[in-house]
Amino acid sequence: MAVAVVVLLLARGGSPAAIAPPAVAPALVALAQPRGGIALARQDGDRVVALSLRRARSGAQARVTVLGPAGGGVAGLAVTLAGGIHAVPCGRGCYEARLPRAAGSVAVHLHGPGARTSSAVFTLPRAWPVSAVSALRRVERTLRAAHSVVYREHLASAPGVAITSLWRVVAPHSLAYSTATGSDGIVIGARRWDRDAAGKPWLPSPQDPLDLPTPPWGAHVQDVVRLDPPAGQRAATIRLALFDPATPAWYELTVDAASDRLRSVHMTAVSHFMRDDYLGYDSAPPIRPPADVAG
Repeated sequence: MAVAVVVLLLARGGSPAAIAPPAVAPALVALAQPRGGIALARQDGDRVVALSLRRARSGAQARVTVLGPAGGGVAGLAVTLAGGIHAVPCGRGCYEARLPRAAGSVAVHLHGPGARTSSAVFTLPRAWPVSAVSALRRVERTLRAAHSVVYREHLASAPGVAITSLWRVVAPHSLAYSTATGSDGIVIGARRWDRDAAGKPWLPSPQDPLDLPTPPWGAHVQDVVRLDPPAGQRAATIRLALFDPATPAWYELTVDAASDRLRSVHMTAVSHFMRDDYLGYDSAPPIRPPADVAG
């Protein structure tokens, strides 16, 4: 499971329960999604709504996948797309429809179970996207080659259940985080220290050494496409989409076009709705053990 390493760190033994992030469901069986198209996802309360589009003549074949907070598919929904096109079930939590065009935006409306209704809107590329595997590899190489990165993370498991934290990651195996609630953590090689509030004692514990910095997505992502701008057009940033079937997780990246550095990462997964805003590369100071703890 290649969910962001920072979340795995917080969930490991030795951390005070008070500083644990929102609950993240365990890894699920790989989710089968049609290859060769666009794979996007949005948060719908405590559910994931994903839209997969494959080119079909002048339009597109659409698949909507709805996952509940425990990770299972949500069956029994009435699903409509693009102003009234009804989707038909294709499995538990799976719904398919044919769209006459794939441009602009697509609204997915969900009805049920019971009286619940909700909508998720997906903005589509201005042109059918092209493969961006080579661009993603450049982003990965740039991140791994960095001496340090600093980013702000907002992580939620459901509406109203979220944590915001600031992360400093320094190669090859150190990081430090601080949360908006006052908890802090430090990892250096095979040691880590955590505290649940400023002024509280640091709690030391062992740590499996990390290989940092590292991308939050896995090594076997699929449907890596360029969303914007269209191929051949220049812009200060480019946007990529990719899907990791093993988690499963959907990602949208904003990347600096000149440097291949990440600007932001949006991740949508079961009980795991994350946005990372990258604030700087190669500018973080060294990470040291807490001053008031020996060893």
